Amino acid sequence: MKLILYKKEISLLLLSAIWLFFLLYLGIADVHGRSYSTQWLIQALGVLVIVFYQTIKRLNKNRLNINSSLYPSLGWGNRFTIIRGIMIAALAGFLFQVWPVSYLAWIPGIIYLIASIIDRLDGYLARITCMQSQLGTELDTVYDAVGLLIAPVLAVTYGQLHWSYLLVSIAYYLFVIGIKLREFRGLRVIELPPNISRRAIAGFQMGFVAVVLLPVFHPPITQIAGMAFMIPLLFGFIIDWFIVRGTISSGTGLSVLLDKLRFLSFNYFLPALRILVVCLTIHLYITTNGNEIKIASIVLASISLVLIITGIIGRIGAVVLSIVLGFYFQDQMLSTNVIVLLFCIIWIMMLGTGYFSLYKRDEDWVNRYDGA
Repeated sequence: MKLILYKKEISLLLLSAIWLFFLLYLGIADVHGRSYSTQWLIQALGVLVIVFYQTIKRLNKNRLNINSSLYPSLGWGNRFTIIRGIMIAALAGFLFQVWPVSYLAWIPGIIYLIASIIDRLDGYLARITCMQSQLGTELDTVYDAVGLLIAPVLAVTYGQLHWSYLLVSIAYYLFVIGIKLREFRGLRVIELPPNISRRAIAGFQMGFVAVVLLPVFHPPITQIAGMAFMIPLLFGFIIDWFIVRGTISSGTGLSVLLDKLRFLSFNYFLPALRILVVCLTIHLYITTNGNEIKIASIVLASISLVLIITGIIGRIGAVVLSIVLGFYFQDQMLSTNVIVLLFCIIWIMMLGTGYFSLYKRDEDWVNRYDGA
């Protein structure tokens, strides 16, 4: 009986998706013609079929665990997760086509930005409504995998990201395939322990790709920023692989080394990055024609530097400073100074401000599960 109720909810979500796709189809056809809009629709519907197939075959997992009863409804968490899948399907329609023009140029970025926000929101809704489920966990992983492939490929084809950023997508699939091969060969596979920083770094990737899909920032700064965002994620995949295969476990040499690296990063590397950001920014201002820098940019940059060097919501300061840098160096060749500064800002944004930080409320928000 409950499965029938679920399918009624699924049918409503599917009808809503088809209606949304129809409206987008009309809008795209009005600007780009039928050929462009037809290709968009075929691709979007193809991924939509995958989204709902993956959902329907897991409906019997809408429970806390295998010993629990099915929930009376999908719940708001799962509903929003499915909506995220619909957004990713809509994004897939733009693959292998030129970046749309006019107001449509904003649509891919807005779609993925909504999907990114929902990725943070769906787990929160599941927790506050006490409807956490195996269904939600598995769908979250499936949609992450699909989105992690589609969005970067789209950003690369638009020229916003360097092709090397596709290593982010490839790394995920290689990681999954590696686990399957170990299981097939009968080798030990150790379950990854919960790690909130892993989730936070992945969340930053989604937010970054959503931003570069908006017609706001342009290469080469978006491509350089992509490399800076990519490195911590790839490093995390390498560490996770060593954990999965049992190379890193409590008491091993690599485990001790990793603990030392964490200690050095928090106590020395991140504080050093903060100092370096201040020095590089001041040097950049001194060596740049002051008449070319708007007062608003100077004020925002100054506030950001204070936040970063004191460690008072330093991540937010890094976000603001990266935006200022992005606007100021639009469509320009970047000097070594700017590239190093951009890397430092992005790593502070992703990893935090480390030791000697006065107020890390922003880090508390990034490194927690909402609704927990």
